[in-house]
Amino acid sequence: MHHSPEGRPVAPPYPLVSPLPQAISIVMPFTASPREVEALSAWDKAMIVLFACDPRVHDRALQLGYTSILHQGATAGVIQPGSDKPFVRDMLEAVLRKSPGAAWYGIANSDIRPCPHAFDSLCRANIYHRISVDEWDDPHGLPYYNGEDMFVMNEGVTRQLAARIPHLVIGAPYWDSWVAAYLKIAHDAPRYYDRIFHKKHPIGHSLHSAEAAHNQRQIRSDTHWKLYWNNRALFSHEALRDAAQMPLHYTGPTTGGRGETPPCSGPSPAT
Repeated sequence: MHHSPEGRPVAPPYPLVSPLPQAISIVMPFTASPREVEALSAWDKAMIVLFACDPRVHDRALQLGYTSILHQGATAGVIQPGSDKPFVRDMLEAVLRKSPGAAWYGIANSDIRPCPHAFDSLCRANIYHRISVDEWDDPHGLPYYNGEDMFVMNEGVTRQLAARIPHLVIGAPYWDSWVAAYLKIAHDAPRYYDRIFHKKHPIGHSLHSAEAAHNQRQIRSDTHWKLYWNNRALFSHEALRDAAQMPLHYTGPTTGGRGETPPCSGPSPAT
């Protein structure tokens, strides 16, 4: 471990190109934005399955050399006109069909990059918080509590999640909070704070959107969410403990960073 002049631990500069084990298949929503294309360039293309809701975006993914699924079913446009964000369940079911027999499956945002140890010592279910960095080659990042950017699971858990998840929109608030709650309660999934990077950018979704309201309604009466919410103090303590052990350079609190709200955000359950 390296240390700063002040004696604080500093993560070493990680190479950002991380080949994945051939038994992992990770599905990501794709819109062909420059930010996504830049981030995805660090991944092993063979292990990425992009999920596109527009034929032009699907064609772009194929041109870039990725496996792509063109989704032609319902999108969040049924909730918020003009939206083409897919539902999480459709993505999970699609990657199970596209990559049969993989030992591990994942669902992730498409603007993150993996550390070399991203897939070491996997449990049956795994929750990944991002390290927020100003630039991709910046080794001094902040763990981000209030958003889980990737989940990796074995096949059995993936099938259970696909069957159990409410009708949640990806790319809108609360979908990741519910998945984390389910994996934590049902499968005792560990949280990782030092395995994926995310380059900072303006927030692209709103807590007041129709998609957010839809996701909120979907999870408020859910049994796993109620149990998670009722035990949020325990999970907050656990998250703070785990994050404090990460060898990350800390320069001060930012929104959702260390020292602020732990990963128990979301709507209170319906009574």
